[in-house]
Amino acid sequence: PLTQNDHPQGVNGYVSPAIPEEGIHSVYYKDGPAGVGAIEYINQLRIHKACSMLTDTAETISEIAFACGFHNLSHFNRKFLELVSCTPGEFRRIARSQECGIKN
Repeated sequence: PLTQNDHPQGVNGYVSPAIPEEGIHSVYYKDGPAGVGAIEYINQLRIHKACSMLTDTAETISEIAFACGFHNLSHFNRKFLELVSCTPGEFRRIARSQECGIKN
C-alpha cells in the first residue's frame, strides 16, 4: 500500500498527516481511521458540499444534487435524509430561518 514513506515530499513538498502509516487505502475501510467504506466516505463529502450549497446559493435542489455528483435525485434525497436527518428542502428552510432569526 501507498504510505507517507513512499513519497516523502508529497505534493509540492507537503504530506498530509492524515495518511495513516498502514497506507492510504486503510482510510476507507471499516477498520481504518475514518471508519467508513470508500463510497460512504465520498457520499459524506458530497452531502457536506450540498449543505454548503443549500445555505450559500439559490440553486435548486436538483441542480445542487447534480453539482455534487449525484446522478439520481431520489438517491440524493435518501442519502441526505440518512446523513442529515432531514430533507434538503427542510435543511434549506431551517438554515434560512436561522439567518433571519426566525424560530421554528
